[in-house]
Amino acid sequence: MKLEEVLQNLDRAVLSYQNVSLIDTDQLSEILREVGCNLSYLVQLRNEYYSKFQSIYFNSQAKTETGKNREAEYKCPELDLIRKVLRHYGALQQDIRTQISLHKKHD
Repeated sequence: MKLEEVLQNLDRAVLSYQNVSLIDTDQLSEILREVGCNLSYLVQLRNEYYSKFQSIYFNSQAKTETGKNREAEYKCPELDLIRKVLRHYGALQQDIRTQISLHKKHD
């Protein structure tokens, strides 16, 4: 799966979460599954972009590690984006789990 597809899927999951009733644990579970699956795809993509980053870094003509790192970050911005998205959506996953748990506790 491509990065753009995964990001679109995650955006749709957020829209669903925003519009779902917090007592609808079935729908919340579906959203949680959607987020989880797409985060798994994102981890695979992170590995691919990390390899690209490493290749740029080690093939860089820059003289310092900072210069090599700066060049790799510039030429492979997707890696930083993926890290931020993973962190953000990991927190969203936890929030959804909390909503499901709160509802089940009150049943």
